[in-house]
Amino acid sequence: MRDYPLILLPLDEADGGGWLAVAPDLWGCLGDGDTPEAALADFREALRAWGEVPPGRGKPMPAPGSFLRDVLATLPPSAAAE
Repeated sequence: MRDYPLILLPLDEADGGGWLAVAPDLWGCLGDGDTPEAALADFREALRAWGEVPPGRGKPMPAPGSFLRDVLATLPPSAAAE
């Protein structure tokens, strides 16, 4: 699997605590667990399943970093100046 940017976030105790691992480029692909390591392991399992049947069947897997490039492409030039 290619290297995709990954965000690892602690979950609030009100949401059950633990950790969330998500790759913005791979819509719907995430993992969670009680520890960062458990969230990453769960994410790897989700990534394998996501790669087998990605949302939007028939489309190729997005390139790593494509989500950020798409977001930046939609910003007005004035936003980049600040």
